Amino acid sequence: MARAEHIALEEFNAYRMFVISGVGVREYYRRLDYRKYPGSFYMFKDLRRSILTEHSVNEVFLSNEDLVTG
Repeated sequence: MARAEHIALEEFNAYRMFVISGVGVREYYRRLDYRKYPGSFYMFKDLRRSILTEHSVNEVFLSNEDLVTG
Protein backbone atom coordinates (compact mmCIF):
# COMPACT_ATOMS: atom_id res chain seq x y z
CA MET A 1 0.00 0.00 0.00
CA ALA A 2 2.84 2.39 0.80
CA ARG A 3 4.27 1.97 -2.70
CA ALA A 4 0.87 2.61 -4.31
CA GLU A 5 0.38 5.71 -2.13
CA HIS A 6 3.81 7.00 -3.09
CA ILE A 7 3.12 6.50 -6.81
CA ALA A 8 -0.29 8.19 -6.53
CA LEU A 9 1.20 11.24 -4.84
CA GLU A 10 4.52 11.60 -6.65
CA GLU A 11 3.63 10.54 -10.20
CA PHE A 12 -0.03 11.54 -10.45
CA ASN A 13 -0.29 14.37 -7.89
CA ALA A 14 -3.24 12.60 -6.29
CA TYR A 15 -3.88 13.87 -2.78
CA ARG A 16 -6.28 11.12 -1.76
CA MET A 17 -6.21 7.39 -2.21
CA PHE A 18 -9.53 5.53 -2.37
CA VAL A 19 -9.91 1.78 -1.94
CA ILE A 20 -12.91 -0.51 -2.25
CA SER A 21 -13.35 -2.02 1.18
CA GLY A 22 -15.64 -4.85 2.10
CA VAL A 23 -16.66 -5.24 5.71
CA GLY A 24 -13.98 -7.87 6.33
CA VAL A 25 -11.02 -5.67 5.37
CA ARG A 26 -12.04 -2.33 6.88
CA GLU A 27 -10.03 -2.86 10.06
CA TYR A 28 -6.93 -3.55 7.96
CA TYR A 29 -7.36 -0.24 6.13
CA ARG A 30 -8.12 1.61 9.39
CA ARG A 31 -4.73 0.47 10.68
CA LEU A 32 -3.21 2.09 7.59
CA ASP A 33 -4.98 5.40 8.44
CA TYR A 34 -7.84 5.04 5.95
CA ARG A 35 -11.29 6.36 6.87
CA LYS A 36 -14.72 5.31 5.59
CA TYR A 37 -16.15 7.61 2.95
CA PRO A 38 -19.69 8.47 4.12
CA GLY A 39 -22.49 6.59 2.39
CA SER A 40 -20.27 4.32 0.30
CA PHE A 41 -18.18 1.18 0.41
CA TYR A 42 -14.96 3.15 -0.21
CA MET A 43 -12.31 4.11 2.30
CA PHE A 44 -9.84 6.91 1.71
CA LYS A 45 -6.62 8.38 2.99
CA ASP A 46 -5.37 11.96 2.76
CA LEU A 47 -1.91 11.41 1.30
CA ARG A 48 -0.69 14.94 2.04
CA ARG A 49 -1.22 14.48 5.77
CA SER A 50 0.38 11.05 5.60
CA ILE A 51 3.50 12.37 3.87
CA LEU A 52 3.83 15.24 6.35
CA THR A 53 3.61 12.77 9.22
CA GLU A 54 6.24 10.50 7.66
CA HIS A 55 8.63 13.42 7.13
CA SER A 56 8.13 14.57 10.72
CA VAL A 57 8.84 11.08 12.03
CA ASN A 58 11.94 10.78 9.84
CA GLU A 59 13.25 14.17 10.98
CA VAL A 60 12.85 13.23 14.64
CA PHE A 61 14.52 9.88 14.03
CA LEU A 62 17.46 11.46 12.20
CA SER A 63 17.94 14.13 14.85
CA ASN A 64 17.92 11.48 17.60
CA GLU A 65 20.37 9.37 15.60
CA ASP A 66 22.77 12.34 15.49
CA LEU A 67 22.58 12.59 19.27
CA VAL A 68 23.52 8.94 19.64
CA THR A 69 26.36 8.91 17.11
CA GLY A 70 27.29 12.56 17.75
